Amino acid sequence: MEHFIPVLFQDNGAAIALEGKSTRDGITLFDVPAGKQKIRIAIPFRDIAGFWNPFTIHPEMKLMWNISFTAGAQQNFPYFALFSDLHRNRASVGLTELIAETDVFAKMSQMDGIYEITFTIDSPRPFQVFLDRRDIPWVACLEDFRKLVLPAGVPQYPAGAWDPVYCTWYAFHAAVEQEPVEANARAAADLGFGTFILDDGWSYDEAKRVTASARDWYKDIGNWTVSCKKFPDMANHVRRVQEMGLKYLFWTAPTMIGVGNDAFKEVKCSSKCSYDDSFWHLDTTDTPSVNAVLKKMDALMNTYKLDGLKVDFIDDEHPDPALGTAESTFHFVQELHRIVTAVKPDALLEFRQRYNVPQLLPYATQFRAGDVPFDYLDNFNRIAHIRTCLGDGVPVHADPVYWANVETPENIARHLVASLAAVPMVSMDLTVLTEVEKKIFRHYIDFYKNHVEIYRQGHWDVAYSGTMASMISGSWNGETLAVIAEPYLAREKALAGGAGLHLLNLSPVSLPAPEAKAVYHGTGELSADKVIPPGGRAEY
Repeated sequence: MEHFIPVLFQDNGAAIALEGKSTRDGITLFDVPAGKQKIRIAIPFRDIAGFWNPFTIHPEMKLMWNISFTAGAQQNFPYFALFSDLHRNRASVGLTELIAETDVFAKMSQMDGIYEITFTIDSPRPFQVFLDRRDIPWVACLEDFRKLVLPAGVPQYPAGAWDPVYCTWYAFHAAVEQEPVEANARAAADLGFGTFILDDGWSYDEAKRVTASARDWYKDIGNWTVSCKKFPDMANHVRRVQEMGLKYLFWTAPTMIGVGNDAFKEVKCSSKCSYDDSFWHLDTTDTPSVNAVLKKMDALMNTYKLDGLKVDFIDDEHPDPALGTAESTFHFVQELHRIVTAVKPDALLEFRQRYNVPQLLPYATQFRAGDVPFDYLDNFNRIAHIRTCLGDGVPVHADPVYWANVETPENIARHLVASLAAVPMVSMDLTVLTEVEKKIFRHYIDFYKNHVEIYRQGHWDVAYSGTMASMISGSWNGETLAVIAEPYLAREKALAGGAGLHLLNLSPVSLPAPEAKAVYHGTGELSADKVIPPGGRAEY
């Protein structure tokens, strides 16, 4: 078998070896015509210890017999990386067609000593197979793949996309009410936040919290009208919050149609949710239904003079060749973006983890990590995943920081440090913070705002050790900001970084920093010795 050469299988079973065009040493492109195609490529097991694809979130240090996922416009993208135990690339393969549904399947052949990676796709457009065999970190291979699929680069995002965010979700769930929400907005503005997201619960009267026994959560979703019981003066409430200096966003899930509201009778749905009987998915192929939903989004923006929308669950109807909704979902997202920005050109649109993908970069302004309450390490790793997928110049946002009221100050500081690998977001009840918690917030929100240009303009690197991100660092204009999760990297980074290094300690141990100019606790207080405590930081 000829290794590395993609083979195209036609409907009649005929196999054609594709002819490649080398773009540089180690990268080869193969042209594929439009239509229903099955592409197989054999990767020999030479110095391969693990794999990554957009579906995994974390790299896997394991050679599995079978690996599969489906990519499409609204979730994942067709890309597969194999690497050594030092995370050096051994073979990275991707398709430049990111919209059409693609089944990706890797199967181990023990007898042949290969992974046989198969891409099955029905594309309305010709595309290319990207094959990268360079001996470099596998995360670096994605940079060239992104340049190939995004030749114009990433968009210019509005300044508000880089503002720290307060979100009501974990603090209130659906038990939101006008007065406590407004009180938290006031507290958020005082602490230096720039964006306020009113999450789920504003569009129906029932006040509820997420518990282990919660059921039928989304049955009332779909009408997108404000609950006058919870928000008797919504328009003026929004205006008052904006006058505090905060941009105001509503949570929406426009493709989610709950069974308990009028919208379920008015619009056509494509399929039932696989895990929750309380809602169905909007049929994005049905133009009248799509227009009806988009009209509601337009009305929200205009009626309440919003600064944007948090757009949830776009990915909930997973890419599926049998449904074929990826193309229509992509057009739905395009239209949603067009309508929202027609109302407000610098409007903010938040997307979430699974649909934080290159093909949707032009249609949102912030790309948030998936839900991980209490878990600062997973927040950090999910931020790493988004940075790996999307690259530089993109407003990557942390999942809202949230901890239990019994948490230690040290770990509260680590929550904030983890979030500073991205644009920080918080969802605590800010009106009941302790003085120590307020100090930690002010310290790290001020730190972020003083170094925001590193986030906006810097080059970001993600280093992996095993299955976890060990460091996320950004550099710009002589300054480097490094969030360290693995203690052994601290000394190495300190010696290499020199002047202009800001080292933030996410690890559970104190880190010696003899060369540091200043060392701070998570509260912002100077440390008496040159040792960075967990949740602290150092300046070099």
